[in-house]
Amino acid sequence: RMLAALGLKTSSVWLESMRFGDLQRAYEARTIISLPYGRRAARHVARATGARLIETPLPMGLRGTETWLRRIAGELGREAAAESFIKAELGAIIPRLERAVAHYLLKLRVGFVGDPHLAEGVADLVSSVNAELSFAILTNRPVHAKAAREALPDTTEVLLYPRQGELTDFTPSPSGGRGVLLASSTGDGLLPDWPLVEIGFPSFHTHRFYDRPYLGFSGAA
Repeated sequence: RMLAALGLKTSSVWLESMRFGDLQRAYEARTIISLPYGRRAARHVARATGARLIETPLPMGLRGTETWLRRIAGELGREAAAESFIKAELGAIIPRLERAVAHYLLKLRVGFVGDPHLAEGVADLVSSVNAELSFAILTNRPVHAKAAREALPDTTEVLLYPRQGELTDFTPSPSGGRGVLLASSTGDGLLPDWPLVEIGFPSFHTHRFYDRPYLGFSGAA
């Protein structure tokens, strides 16, 4: 939807629920957009086809999505279309968020458990509603989490690739479950005392039942 707003046609999404023949249409594309989880695959396809390669972060959060769109639009000369789309999307979303921010999200303490690429997006989401990312538990090895660690706020406690015992010792109490929230893609088994909102893949309890994006402007909302 976002690429269509720039006047672009998406030929293939790796790895979506497609037949192999549908995935193969990536080799017909003139531009490859590389997201963090698929850098090597994107470089391989671009080298094989001669397509332009655009490496981007995840389009996650309001600022993150704006950055993503402007990066692609700038590379392909679609800046005016990007700005028009951003203005329309924010115009629709910001009024919906105002009440939630004032009554529920302001000064909320958020913890995160998941991979480094999601952590950066969660940090953007949290800061944009004046909440606080109290801690982030990054489930990848330190060598894979360096960039995310540097991007997180200095006030966020960070634990890298913990064992279960380290996780239990590290995690602060939810203080009775009021004013705190856990954002995680790994379900509620890790920190069962924390109120949970699932974000990212696999989201065991929610993703099968209804359309629940976590990327783009709709995902931010």
